[in-house]
Amino acid sequence: MRGLRRFLLLCLFPLACYSQQLPNAQAQLYYQEAYRYILKSPELNELKPSCIAVFDSIVSLPQSNFSEQLKNHWGYVGTKKESQLLDSLFSLDESTYHKPYYSPITANLTTASGAEKGCLVIMFSRLSNNLLLAEVSDNQEGGSGRKSVISIFDQSILYLFIFGADKKIQKHYTQILSHN
Repeated sequence: MRGLRRFLLLCLFPLACYSQQLPNAQAQLYYQEAYRYILKSPELNELKPSCIAVFDSIVSLPQSNFSEQLKNHWGYVGTKKESQLLDSLFSLDESTYHKPYYSPITANLTTASGAEKGCLVIMFSRLSNNLLLAEVSDNQEGGSGRKSVISIFDQSILYLFIFGADKKIQKHYTQILSHN
């Protein structure tokens, strides 16, 4: 019985969390709100950037990086439930992985291209059930592709935004991620 329950959870959780389809005007509000928050965040201001740009494509960012915060947000208390959540988040990360794809919403957030060496680039994930992830990294190599922005031995700032019904950030979390 436990095996069946776990199987159902693993199969249904990704479907329940799959990206919600919002009209561009509504989705744009979420991305703008997150962008404004990032610009004012102490983590970003510590870097004293000379150039900030938003990547013109939506990228795949794993929610499992924020498993501890999501566990508390969704009320997964207890070792068994935490384990189920981790399994579900890893399954979700694998099943929703996608190559970056152009987004007019993120492309219009800034005019800077971000291709200049040293420019900080903000990359956004898909909006999924009022959750939005962002990754900020410096373009150490120069160039316009994601591989130019995220390079080996680089560090990024990860953001998780949880939005309320009013399309405002209800909770936010940050992490530093080292790419080794």
